[in-house]
Amino acid sequence: MKRLVALCTLLFLFGSIAFSNSITPLSPQEIVNKMMDVYATCNSYMDEGQVSTLFIQKNGNRTVNRPFSTAFVRPSEFRYEFKDRRGENEWNNYIISMKGNDVKTFWSIKPDMPNPENLRMAIAGATGISGGSANTVPGMLMPDVFGYNEFKMLSQLQLAGEEQVEGAATYKLEGTDSRGDKVSFWVDKEKLLLLKIYEARKIKDFETETTTTYKPSVNIMVATEKLEFKPVNTK
Repeated sequence: MKRLVALCTLLFLFGSIAFSNSITPLSPQEIVNKMMDVYATCNSYMDEGQVSTLFIQKNGNRTVNRPFSTAFVRPSEFRYEFKDRRGENEWNNYIISMKGNDVKTFWSIKPDMPNPENLRMAIAGATGISGGSANTVPGMLMPDVFGYNEFKMLSQLQLAGEEQVEGAATYKLEGTDSRGDKVSFWVDKEKLLLLKIYEARKIKDFETETTTTYKPSVNIMVATEKLEFKPVNTK
């Protein structure tokens, strides 16, 4: 009887090892493709995050933080907002809202700014000043609207390892963008959601290091107020 138990145990162990060896790890491109598919097919999405840019200059360094939030319900309810400092306790804010074909924007710096013709133009207007957060996730949520996706444009894509980000196990991936700069980004292994991006650039007489963090959720109930335009100056 003991021999039978031992034999069964060995067979179980060998079977487990053989099964684990038969699972082919995902390639870096497969991870990116699966991530983009999660965004492109989800019914709803919400996040809160921040773009933190360190400017490295000869006369000293400074950091600019731009918090942002996104709410989306397929097919055509969307709201994005980012903020940047106006003073010690005050903020400028930029809002993009869409319901059906109705697209509205608000920027506290230019409160009389006319509404754009479509969402693509609205996002394009906010991409640079938002530190890129206006484009990254919306571009994955609505690929048919934007066409361009920064992750599709990366070359030399590679898996740089696995790390913990805010308690979540992630794939750390690296690639080279169209400017020749290296981009690192972290994807939740279980949910395949983007959690973090890091980019370093050299621009004439200074350098920048930009870290973008996300707290994303998909396929959840999005409260109506999260999608409301609400064009007010934020303090």
